[in-house]
Amino acid sequence: MLKLDTVYDAISHGATLTVGGSADVLSIGELEGACTRVLLRKPKDVTVDLSELTFVCSLAIGELVKLQRATRAAGGSLQLANVPPPIYQCLHRARLDEVFTIVVRGTPT
Repeated sequence: MLKLDTVYDAISHGATLTVGGSADVLSIGELEGACTRVLLRKPKDVTVDLSELTFVCSLAIGELVKLQRATRAAGGSLQLANVPPPIYQCLHRARLDEVFTIVVRGTPT
């Protein structure tokens, strides 16, 4: 089951999307909807907090890539924060640590 929560900061014009649980093929529509809602608010910077994520499928990773591209195209930035080590290993093996700014337990990579 996917857990999603979004917080917008009116002062910094940023957004934090928290993604928890299992981001699998059954929940991809929910993640896509959350990403679209974030983009509609036109935040300057987006943080995706993955601290509670237990599983991520390739479709979910694709949604994060689309969110990152759209955020950059609008002149903003995106970072993946609090990435659990197993999720980081998945991103690293796909060389997505070269695409995303990733923070694993407080350490930027």
